[in-house]
Amino acid sequence: LLLDIFNRIDPARIRGGAERLDQALESGLLEVASQLSPAAIRQPLRLVDLKNHVGRALANLGNARAARTQLDAARAILRPAKVHRHPAIPALLNTLAFTHSLDGHPDKVLGILQEALPLSLELHGKDSPQTLAIQLRLFEAYRDLGHFDLALALVEQVVAITKPAGPRLQRQASTALLQLGTVHLLMGHPEASLRFLQEAQDLLATLGDPDDTVLLATRSNLGAALTDNDRAPEAAALLEDTLQRNTRVFGPSHVTTLRCMINLSAARKASGDLPAALALAEEALRVARSIRKDDHPDVITALANVANLHLDLNRTEVAIPMLEEALRLSHATRRQDHPETLGISRMLGSAILMSGDLTRAKNVLTDVVTRMAKAFGEESPETTDTMSELAMAYQMTGNFPEADRLQQRVLAMGRKWNEPNLRKMIAYLHNAALTRGRLGQWDDAIALQEECVQLNRKRFPAGHRDVLVAEATLGQFQCAAGHVAQGLARLEKVLEGQRALGEPGKPQAAVTARNIAVIRLDQAVSASAWPAVAEALLAWTEARPDEFWPWCQLLVVESHLGRAEAFQRVVLGAARDRVVARAAQHAVGARARLHRVVALARIDRVRAVARDHHVVARARDDRVRLR
Repeated sequence: LLLDIFNRIDPARIRGGAERLDQALESGLLEVASQLSPAAIRQPLRLVDLKNHVGRALANLGNARAARTQLDAARAILRPAKVHRHPAIPALLNTLAFTHSLDGHPDKVLGILQEALPLSLELHGKDSPQTLAIQLRLFEAYRDLGHFDLALALVEQVVAITKPAGPRLQRQASTALLQLGTVHLLMGHPEASLRFLQEAQDLLATLGDPDDTVLLATRSNLGAALTDNDRAPEAAALLEDTLQRNTRVFGPSHVTTLRCMINLSAARKASGDLPAALALAEEALRVARSIRKDDHPDVITALANVANLHLDLNRTEVAIPMLEEALRLSHATRRQDHPETLGISRMLGSAILMSGDLTRAKNVLTDVVTRMAKAFGEESPETTDTMSELAMAYQMTGNFPEADRLQQRVLAMGRKWNEPNLRKMIAYLHNAALTRGRLGQWDDAIALQEECVQLNRKRFPAGHRDVLVAEATLGQFQCAAGHVAQGLARLEKVLEGQRALGEPGKPQAAVTARNIAVIRLDQAVSASAWPAVAEALLAWTEARPDEFWPWCQLLVVESHLGRAEAFQRVVLGAARDRVVARAAQHAVGARARLHRVVALARIDRVRAVARDHHVVARARDDRVRLR
């Protein structure tokens, strides 16, 4: 009777997700199991099946220790009987491996399954559900250990067996496609991942259960794949619905719910809503710590995600300690060249780079590049990404030749990928163009940035803010190369597009307005150019009213133009700034003294920000001399 009940109920799918129901079922299972012994049953080997079912139920409820107790008891029954090839043994070993995967020990999982798989092949055959379940669990162990090539080969083999079998193995085929899509996602192949996950979802949809556990896991990973394919709004909508279903089916404190929360946080980050992404990531970290040990991979991943979002918000002082803690925990439970460990190390190097500690950042990133090249190969996406970060470190320290050498290698490797990642290639091209510009090789910089613009247009619709930023950079390069008319025309067009975006476009519009003003100021060799300069400076002050320099320049320009009313408006506008206000008080009605007043304001600015008393004294002497 108990075996029949277990065959009909999946304990992981308790409706309502109430924790007390989980606890009641768990205590009931333990009570039943404790009352059963080989003496209480006519066929002791049947007790092995029963204890395996009890162990699997407890594992599904997350109680790995109680599950292993039942499984050890089942193995103890088999030892006196000297039964080495009982049909239940492969399933028992698979369940035992599952308990170790819950505790985050993929090395133990691998050892157990390497014993279980040959036995299952001998007893049940290669296309039996038992053998396929062991192979899929073995895939997870390879994946968690970072052996993506072995994981990929194994899951492709399972797909080749299950798909042609039709309805008989439809569920196993769906699970295999889910895992195939997941490993492609981890390997940086977003388009392939999306294709396999959509196929898995379509197969599972025919089963008719919208709350099917495999379907919910598929939808969660499908959301992650949509995010990586630059479809963040679509991903967020799918993941919000999936999170509600997960919460209803599994409860708020379950690993499946946790992973969906992490994916939804990534989708919100990709949509630009960083505060919402951070709030969700922090909730995921709280859930992970409530159901896992501190050194469990789920906790480490959640901790790294929160740190990464603080990094996106330029909070390096918060992100760096969190990443150091995540790296310490990862070193304690994983090998040094594990993909997650290397990923956290790379994130830490980026955070240190942002904090301004350039020497330490270079040392960390150089070490990560070396280890990633050994683990994944020199031309892998992981190594390429980290090498790009290292090139940025060299660029920031002024070593442009070394930065350029690394960036050219990065571009060459990125172009070799079978499935180029547009987001990454855009970043690589942009950084390489900036370095060539710093080296004065403007023709090369323009060619690289033009390619960057084309990829942005391919990735985003016309008028998207990222397309406009790429266009603005190209305009600056053209001006620097001497094609001023062409570059200014492009920048003016970009400024119109950024203003059309409204509030989201304001920060970029301010930068573009500043660049136009600076270029026009540099090119103002005749009186006819001053009105255009004044217009550009005014656009800058409207976007950034608290900046000091454009107000001073605008005061100078308006004094040249002799437009009294405009000059008075500029003075009143400049009075918003604490330092410029002093210049404005002297400037009203005294345009002849304007240049002296601007100089005095600049000296006051130096005195206001200088901490060194020698600098302050020198600024005071300059002020006296100028008066």
